[in-house]
Amino acid sequence: MSTTACVWPQTMFLQTDDSARQRRASSLNPVRAQRFREAAHGDPDVTAITASVGTFRAIIGRMDAALERNKWLAGADYSLADIAMSSFWERVDNLGMGELWEPFPHAKKWGAVIMTRPQVTAARAPIEYRLPEPPAMRLDELTGR
Repeated sequence: MSTTACVWPQTMFLQTDDSARQRRASSLNPVRAQRFREAAHGDPDVTAITASVGTFRAIIGRMDAALERNKWLAGADYSLADIAMSSFWERVDNLGMGELWEPFPHAKKWGAVIMTRPQVTAARAPIEYRLPEPPAMRLDELTGR
């Protein structure tokens, strides 16, 4: 929901052509479609962002605990777990929420290493195809923390 609240208003849901409307209608269930429309045209949903930030912190905390014991998320060797979670690292950072990593030194170090791996670098979308960064806003202002 953080991506929708922070980024999508200036991308997908402001498209007005008929084909874009049809794609949205066919790909989303009606409840989610309505939530996306509301997020695209209103103020950021601070409640949803706050809930997402709490979820992100819990995930990062579990990652940090695993990385305190191991070099990689699932053990001594780089694995599918590291590959899968690299997109999470990138998304949190792209949402301007990189400060979430600060209290978690093992996860922060892992992310710095993982994002420079040639496989991860090669798999990332070219910068011109990535979602735009959200408008400048402080995480503590959005979440009250």
